[in-house]
Amino acid sequence: MLAVVAFSASALALPIPIGQLQWVLSDTGSGAGQFSIINQTGANSQAPDFPALTQLLFAADLKLAVTFSDASTADLSPADMTSPDGGLSWDTAFFGPNVLPILASLTGSVSPVLNVQLDGGGLWNIIGGIFTDPAALGDGANAISDGDLAIIYIEVERANVPEPATLLIFATGIAGLVARRRATARR
Repeated sequence: MLAVVAFSASALALPIPIGQLQWVLSDTGSGAGQFSIINQTGANSQAPDFPALTQLLFAADLKLAVTFSDASTADLSPADMTSPDGGLSWDTAFFGPNVLPILASLTGSVSPVLNVQLDGGGLWNIIGGIFTDPAALGDGANAISDGDLAIIYIEVERANVPEPATLLIFATGIAGLVARRRATARR
């Protein structure tokens, strides 16, 4: 039974950071800024903070919902953004300076949904591929500040670890075989 508990503990899901959403003011001093969605997987990984050595791509369902200081809103997808690195990371158009974002929420998933190699941690299965929670910036009342960032997470679990129920069935079968052998030996 102790083995079942030990193995089931290692099968728990673990959130890992795969990137970040950041608000960056333009270097022209105009007060305008843009959102950058930065992919920190594969060659861009920076262990231990961003440990995914396998390159993941943000999927087409990527959505950045933004609320501005004048109460207007925008829902942005990759079609509304540019990608300076060929589809790994994304930048929005510049917003402001008169109307600035006060709230931003990024949702989406990664592709392909497969195993991911983590720095120093072996292979892990991506669970669902969907961001665990929206990466969110702002409080809805004040303008988002230059350099504000939110981390993007996905959930993974260790690859090739049997489910706890499978281990319980296996352990019960072993215990039954041992009990039968003992009963046979007594006769």
